[in-house]
Amino acid sequence: MLTTRNFVFRLYLTREQEDILLNWLEQHRKLYNAALWEKRHHWWLTGKHLSYFAQQNGFLKWWKETHPECKILGSQALQETVRRVDRAFKNFYVRLKKGLPAGLPRFKSKSRFKSFTFPGPAGWKYLGGRGKKHVLKVTNLGLLKMRGRPRVPLGMGQPRCLTVKKKGHRWLAIVSVRLPIKLLERKRISFGKVGVDPGSFHLVTLSNGEKIRTPEFLEQNLRRLKSLQRVLSRKVKGSNRYSKTMRLLARLHEKITNQRRDFLHKLSAELVTRYDFIALEKMDLQRIVKRGGGNKAGFNRRFYDAGIGTLTAMLVYKAEEAGGRCVVVTPDSENAFTRLCSRCGADVRKSLKQRMHRCKTCGLELDRDVNAALNILAAAESIGSGPGPAWRGEPPPR
Repeated sequence: MLTTRNFVFRLYLTREQEDILLNWLEQHRKLYNAALWEKRHHWWLTGKHLSYFAQQNGFLKWWKETHPECKILGSQALQETVRRVDRAFKNFYVRLKKGLPAGLPRFKSKSRFKSFTFPGPAGWKYLGGRGKKHVLKVTNLGLLKMRGRPRVPLGMGQPRCLTVKKKGHRWLAIVSVRLPIKLLERKRISFGKVGVDPGSFHLVTLSNGEKIRTPEFLEQNLRRLKSLQRVLSRKVKGSNRYSKTMRLLARLHEKITNQRRDFLHKLSAELVTRYDFIALEKMDLQRIVKRGGGNKAGFNRRFYDAGIGTLTAMLVYKAEEAGGRCVVVTPDSENAFTRLCSRCGADVRKSLKQRMHRCKTCGLELDRDVNAALNILAAAESIGSGPGPAWRGEPPPR
């Protein structure tokens, strides 16, 4: 069985290579905006959606004829930029049908267009490396030095696509590779089942009573962030000092993001090595944040800082690599797992201030988050007999 994984490397470019990449990025941005304008104009004239294939065969062909300097970018990379516009419109239509807030795809300024993609193995080649040092070859750009530590040798897989991204002052190469699942196997030190109740103060509470507190990396750097934002507000937009402060802010945000992702990677790896069956609650993050607005802005900030959605995604794919299963269950009603008694199933309603679960029916008393984790595990066990190493599902009706 094969699976696709993305591996992120940091690129170390010469001044000439960076100038070339900046020029390529600008050409892709202009193509994106032009394709976006044509889609909007076609809708205004005909009232119909312009398909990707019609735009590729007509507009893109004309664009390459009138802009010969973009041919050096490669046909597939140019097609992917046009396809990116088409995906933006499809996502816009999906959100409209679901009744969700949807904004029409916008034109991209230089500060909002940061990457382009080679959708296939053409135009680039991974040449291998040892330890952290690796080499990438890109047509019309030459050899690129990069650093990273992939879990498996990339040369043993099939290269799928390459994304070059500018993040702050750094350039990243995201290499997508098709690999056998056996190469990604993780060692498990023990076997068992566990229910996981995610939260904001305690990132996760396990059904065995163990609690792991949220590190709150954003809160630790909040004072520095506010200070830089105040300094930025006093600068003239577009000036050298404004750009310098923006770079400092971007580096600090990048540091916070890296700290959070590092912690979540280590936590998810530890859980999948300790348990072969993990049950998680699927949380409606947008609803929780919307409900917590107003005077609960601090709660929303801590909630986003926890990274619950990222942790869920990591547990699902890492459980697959470890040969286990991660079942994500959705409650049939709001706070169902918190309210229900894990022993007798009675509905015990409680406010947020009540941190203990006390059931008058069976007399059970325990921490409310542990009770919720036990309910999540029970719901997952009832549906977790489906096929596949990582399996998602919905809880049975109660």
